[in-house]
Amino acid sequence: MVTNRFLRNCAGVIAVLVIIYLLYKIKFLFSPLLTVFNLLLVPFVTAGFFYYVLRPAIHYLDRRHTKRIVSVLLIYLLIIGLIMVLFVSVWPVLVRQVKEFVSNFPALVTALNGQTAELTQSKYFSMLSSGDVDLSAKLSEYANRAFAFVTDYTNRLFAFISRFVIVLGTAPIILFFLLKDGEKTPGKILKIIPRSYRPEAAAALTEIDDALSGYISGRMISTLLLAVMMYISFLLIGLPYSLLLTIVAALLSFIPFVGTFIGAVPPIIIGFIESPQMALWVLLIIVLAQQVQDNLLTPLIFGRKLDIHPLTSILLLLVVGNFAGILGMLLAVPAYMIVKIISIHLYDLFMKEKVDEIIEEQ
Repeated sequence: MVTNRFLRNCAGVIAVLVIIYLLYKIKFLFSPLLTVFNLLLVPFVTAGFFYYVLRPAIHYLDRRHTKRIVSVLLIYLLIIGLIMVLFVSVWPVLVRQVKEFVSNFPALVTALNGQTAELTQSKYFSMLSSGDVDLSAKLSEYANRAFAFVTDYTNRLFAFISRFVIVLGTAPIILFFLLKDGEKTPGKILKIIPRSYRPEAAAALTEIDDALSGYISGRMISTLLLAVMMYISFLLIGLPYSLLLTIVAALLSFIPFVGTFIGAVPPIIIGFIESPQMALWVLLIIVLAQQVQDNLLTPLIFGRKLDIHPLTSILLLLVVGNFAGILGMLLAVPAYMIVKIISIHLYDLFMKEKVDEIIEEQ
């Protein structure tokens, strides 16, 4: 039996589809807004990221009865001092390694092919090869493909960073106001929500804030510790371009799951160019560092705040990365967390209203 409620729901679905179709037809009207959105996305995301990283320091100074504007200025002075220290101690080494890597790139490719050919001539690989298959050529082809893939992905990463640097000047300004008045934002959002829905909306905003704070700060801490472990280990085994490779691997590891595997390829290839034994040492270091991060640091830092199944994260990254690139992969998990929390609270609110309607009808 068709009820009025069913007809209303069908009419609502049809109306939504018609609106989506009409918006698609006039999408050219929204292109300026989309351009502005793309321009502002990186500085706002960057400011939001550092807001959650620095907010514990703001809260600590608040407990010391320091005025908020003074706290923000103190943190900015500390950041400037840290940047100057890194600029003096780390930047020259990084620039030198980048220049050496760029100038030696053709020689590295040649050495990779030679190392692959030498490896395939060993007795262990000769037992695996057959007369119909040239294992040396296959390995060289796969190694060159992997090298080209990683190089392309790294170029895209640095292109993203370059675009990020262009708009970086606005991020500190946005961050300043977030640190100063960011905690007033939930109250301003609640003012535009009807009074009957404000308790549920306040609970959702608090849950979103806790989830983002735990994810971002935890990701930052675990990635920094991972980078320190890898860099010290690379120095101990004498891996060339250790600082450059560590930075690339650490930046890529911000992308959950996928970034770990992509970031491991460059150090392994450079290690293999030195010797197969060096490549095995690099692989062992990366595996051990990842095990420490996944089984010790991540549970200790995140706890149960990151309630996302690994398969869900991988599917998100594959789908979003295909449409939105590196930035989309970085934002996929936080965006999913926000959508999930909002959906759960909307569902709870819907079920509560259904129960209230049934009680009123009775």
